[in-house]
Amino acid sequence: MNKNNNLNPHNREENHLLYLNLTSFLYLIYGNKYIYGKRVPHRREGENVPEVKAIKVKSDLTEIERIRDFLKKALAGFSLSEESFYMIELSLMEICVNIVRYAYPKEPGDISLKVWVQEGDIYFEIRDWGIPFDPREIKDPDIQRMVHTGEIGGLGIFLCRRLMDGFDYKRENNQNVLTMHKHIDESECSDSV
Repeated sequence: MNKNNNLNPHNREENHLLYLNLTSFLYLIYGNKYIYGKRVPHRREGENVPEVKAIKVKSDLTEIERIRDFLKKALAGFSLSEESFYMIELSLMEICVNIVRYAYPKEPGDISLKVWVQEGDIYFEIRDWGIPFDPREIKDPDIQRMVHTGEIGGLGIFLCRRLMDGFDYKRENNQNVLTMHKHIDESECSDSV
């Protein structure tokens, strides 16, 4: 009997994470022309923003596919280019995987995600109740050293900051609140998220 037929779902997720890191790295080296964007305005809890889509999931690798499905549905009303969708999806997945891996060291917690459109941008608010962590404080990696040494990892937050047009953090009500946004052209817009 082939031992691969009895794969643990977590191993499959770990393989997927390795694939995300590899594709992220290749995209960075060969296809990234993006720089830091403008400061992102945060939503306040209860702030009235029309057409907000939301999901709350457990911080578990098995929930990553559910987040991806939510993202696809939330962006279904847009004619996003494949490149724009990829940048959004990769950024969101990287942040959520980091929350799963590092925000709750003792036991899984929750991840809350909200998506809305405001002034020509699609906004993504990711909240967790884990240990305080400001991703803006992470220094950019030394890409040349990584290439020469074969070092893997450490590119996720760096890529998110590069791929999105805005990236900001605050600690609010004992929560990590990360807000990212991506500008969308009028040709990509629709009336709702």
